[in-house]
Amino acid sequence: MQGQNISGQPARSARRSRVREWRVGAALTVLVITVPTAVGALTTGPAQAVLTSRATTTSRATSTLEASSDTPAIPDWSEYLNGPTHSSYSPTSTAITPTNIGNLTGVWNWRPPWKVGDPGSPGFYASPSVADGVVYIAARNGWMYALSESTRTVLWSQYLGVVTATTCGGSGPISTASVVPDPSTGKLTVYVNAPDGYFYAFDAATGGVVWRSVVGIPSTTVNDYFAWGAPLVANGKVYIGIASQCDHPLVMAGLLAFDQVSGTRLAWWRSMSGTRIGASIWSAPMALPDGTIITDAGNAPAKNQPLYADSIVRLDGSTLHLLDAWQIPVSQQTNNADFGASPTRFTADLAGTPTPMIGVCNKNGIYYGFRQSDLHDGPVWEYRMAGAYGGGFNGQCDAAAIWDGTHLIAGGGNTTIINGVTYDGSVQALDPTTGIPVWSTGLPGEIIGSPTEDGAGVVAAQVFYSSTKANGVYFLDASTGAVVGQISTPGTAYFAQPVWEGTDLLVAAASGIGLTDFEALTPPTLGSVDPTLLAVGTRVSLSLTGTGFEPGATITFSGPTSAPTVNAKAQNVSVTPTSATATVTLSKSAPTGSYTLTLTNPDHTSAHCTGCVAVIAAPKLASITPSSVTRGSVTPVTMTGTGFAPGLTFVGPNGVMFTQVQYVSPTSATAVLGVNLAAATGSDLRITVVNDLAAGAGRDSEALLTIS
Repeated sequence: MQGQNISGQPARSARRSRVREWRVGAALTVLVITVPTAVGALTTGPAQAVLTSRATTTSRATSTLEASSDTPAIPDWSEYLNGPTHSSYSPTSTAITPTNIGNLTGVWNWRPPWKVGDPGSPGFYASPSVADGVVYIAARNGWMYALSESTRTVLWSQYLGVVTATTCGGSGPISTASVVPDPSTGKLTVYVNAPDGYFYAFDAATGGVVWRSVVGIPSTTVNDYFAWGAPLVANGKVYIGIASQCDHPLVMAGLLAFDQVSGTRLAWWRSMSGTRIGASIWSAPMALPDGTIITDAGNAPAKNQPLYADSIVRLDGSTLHLLDAWQIPVSQQTNNADFGASPTRFTADLAGTPTPMIGVCNKNGIYYGFRQSDLHDGPVWEYRMAGAYGGGFNGQCDAAAIWDGTHLIAGGGNTTIINGVTYDGSVQALDPTTGIPVWSTGLPGEIIGSPTEDGAGVVAAQVFYSSTKANGVYFLDASTGAVVGQISTPGTAYFAQPVWEGTDLLVAAASGIGLTDFEALTPPTLGSVDPTLLAVGTRVSLSLTGTGFEPGATITFSGPTSAPTVNAKAQNVSVTPTSATATVTLSKSAPTGSYTLTLTNPDHTSAHCTGCVAVIAAPKLASITPSSVTRGSVTPVTMTGTGFAPGLTFVGPNGVMFTQVQYVSPTSATAVLGVNLAAATGSDLRITVVNDLAAGAGRDSEALLTIS
């Protein structure tokens, strides 16, 4: 399973705004949510399907498998692939839809502590598990965290270890935790496969160790044992696969069963007979309604090895005795092409009969569909998703499929050709009966981790590697395959599953971007802005109208060079859902020109108007007409100049008063000039224009007026 070594970088050289920047150390990574018109190509053609001659949703994870259910009943996502049936589907999460995906906003972001020199690395390969308002996730820094969704505070943490041997690079936790009740006490318990070689059960409320048992203690000099797979909790037991870090060296592998209450090891199915090494189990086992277990195994030291390398098997849920198996034919065994993907349960209409099926992809690039009750006769159908793993920087088909009761949707982790165009990866919906693609969408990146789907039919597919650094999470319409949105994070790898939970989507990045919670929020809108002209050196009251304003909103300006800013919250601005006022103060050196105004709500949704506000220079008075008046007169006058702003005033010598001042334009104003009988006479008397008397700035005067 060399290709699945994703330790370190890949082996290749409260709420939130729609444009958000996350600071990562000294670097700045920009997280942008966009809605592209199209990515890749869509097709309904069956050209790539290869058929053999043999032509519901998941219940919430509990300690006892519910044999009759295929569908999650509540919004929690408490296990990898969303439960023992591996549906990767959350039917009750319907808030984010193909039509409102453009409003997806980062509600909050959390990053585990890590600094250069610490063991492991920043970010996540493990997926988040969510139960009762708490997110449980293991980070690559070696720690397991319980994080409050509402406050983002760490409720507890436990150190799971970091493999530091240098054979193929060290790594912190990758396995996703299962969070389900203890069958004896009913207490919510966290079950996690740890890099230190132990399997742990933690009290979900306190983080206290309930029990721990050995899976395989890793060497300190070579990367032998490593905790790849996520656990399966079913039948009152916990099942976990044994695997090596990257085949150097392989280990005596297989599947272990522990008592869920005590942690006592009950059974071990060895995937290679005797003391043979290899056939690691990298994936998460799956439970069938009758309590039997489906798992798949990886490669042996060479091709054409005895069972059960490169095989899918069914085991007794109590004893782990082998019940059924199928091995990939030698003709389809390519370099290091083994099973790294977890199997998925689905239903197909075979000869008019609804038939329980199992689907799984191999690193040879082929997706296989089997009858649940009949593995040994081989797949009912098979479909080449993409190219086979070829070593080095080549991708691989490691993603588990989605089953939403209608669509079997799989992610392609390697180069594929769709309608004559070559893509780094793909997402494809396969007909559950034939394996023929219903639609195929090419993407500019490899989907190595397993995609997911919500109840509104939005598929989230995360890119692990892109040759053009087009990384991020792509959102597709489950019915058509159309790309309806994207979280763009160039160069940032994603392996962890995106998790739909109620109204939220949790996305964990492999780098320092961390864990982000998204929601589809309706942003505010801006209607009018008054005034639209702001003069330098002034302080004015700004009024906005629109919709969706929230108390505590802030107002900012971005302009030609530097920007005058006003913090609406700090200025005690009055905000209603449809209006807001703020006091704007501009320095004398504020750049003039057109500005963009942005109103941002406390949930970080925002509205913008580009060019709706202009900053103008300090006023200059050029003329007053008429320019000669007499004592005791009342005369309408017109002033011309530059930089006039609404609210301006004019000031003359003693005995002179300007009333009924009217702003006309930046270059014109009118007023009524009154001169009392005691006013001094003379020529070239100074008149001053003031854009903001209270600010004591923005003045300009000229000797213009004659009084006789």
